[in-house]
Amino acid sequence: MYKCLIIADDLTGANASISLLHHFNITSLLQLNDKKLYSNYDAISCSTESRSIPSKDAYKIVFDVTKKYMDNDVLIYNKRIDSTMRGNIGAEVDAMLDALGDDRMAILSPAYPSAGRTVVGGYLLVNGVLVEETEMAYDSKNPIRSSDIQKLVGQQTKRKICLLDINMIKKGTEYISQYVKDKYNEGYRIMVCDMINQDHVNSICNAVIDSKIKFIVCDPSPLTAKISELLMSISKSNVSNSRKVLCAIGSISHTTALQVKTICQYRNVGLVRFRPENLIDSSLCDDEIDNISKEIISKFDEFNTCIIVSENLYRDKPLDFDEIALISKTDIEYLSNLINEKLSLAIEKILKAVKVDALYTSGGDTTIKICSKLNSYSLDIRHSVLPLVVYAKLNGGEYQGLDLITKGGGAGDSETLIKCVDFLTYR
Repeated sequence: MYKCLIIADDLTGANASISLLHHFNITSLLQLNDKKLYSNYDAISCSTESRSIPSKDAYKIVFDVTKKYMDNDVLIYNKRIDSTMRGNIGAEVDAMLDALGDDRMAILSPAYPSAGRTVVGGYLLVNGVLVEETEMAYDSKNPIRSSDIQKLVGQQTKRKICLLDINMIKKGTEYISQYVKDKYNEGYRIMVCDMINQDHVNSICNAVIDSKIKFIVCDPSPLTAKISELLMSISKSNVSNSRKVLCAIGSISHTTALQVKTICQYRNVGLVRFRPENLIDSSLCDDEIDNISKEIISKFDEFNTCIIVSENLYRDKPLDFDEIALISKTDIEYLSNLINEKLSLAIEKILKAVKVDALYTSGGDTTIKICSKLNSYSLDIRHSVLPLVVYAKLNGGEYQGLDLITKGGGAGDSETLIKCVDFLTYR
């Protein structure tokens, strides 16, 4: 059964919202047929064509459509709203919440940062101008007389409304999550959210999931797309899958640390941390290689995804390779190559012991050393998974045709590693 249900007040909105879920199996309904006809889709959208009708009629239509398509398998309910706040927004939010009947909170924002729609202090701006000062004020069917979202929605809803402002969002996911829980416990059932950029979208979505409250999303697309990506990926990760993915991460960038932290938070993975100082010490490197390989081989008995990372990611004071290079009369380039070369030996030992279905490598030098050790003479590039993230197959050697995703150490955002592992796992 579909996991995401989008109900919009016009067809353009229904199509626009679901198009952002293009990496899932999606459809936009033109007729409101039996929901069983759409059980093979991941997400469906439909239009009630209720933007310009009386609010009581809009309420009834949205209530009935929600009742018709609600299902225990649905993870994300979206009452799609217009990015300029036209229509019967409060009434339709009430309708969906009433139809679901399980005391949810509506996470609401008309913001669409990439389209110039932002919310600051609870006020909606279009390309930096208050929406009431744009042409939307003269819309023939739905003129917008105020930019105050709480005021606009409050005129149409029976529920208590609160604001999640930009200063709160800047405090991070943990703070937002607690604020959401506190406001829910205080009886608020609509939360208007400030939003200026994609980072704010990501923070809000992660926080709402972490809060564990029941919710619906009311927005023009960005929140729904991100929260669907997170929840539907988590849902897929709970499905038994035997494909084994080995991640070899040589990078020690801040971005890499964040990506590893995120996947450990949202996925069941086996993590092994190697000591780079042991790999550059000839008296310790053999034991370190054995320890890495043995630990990973053991973890594959429990986990389908295992990750090798440097201990340096977790140290308050990382190793000073400049100092080590000075003492050893070498240079950083030599030390980096030596670490990656020894790491590739561990990867080779693991692949000989475990049937790994896919590799993920982070850091160009790491990738080159691993491919060289596996006698792969080239990469058969298939396509770009994300910016600066490439999916390929190994050419040559014993592991001909092995799936590989490789990326630069500083590329991507906090969820890039999750997306790559999911791609390799469920492709």
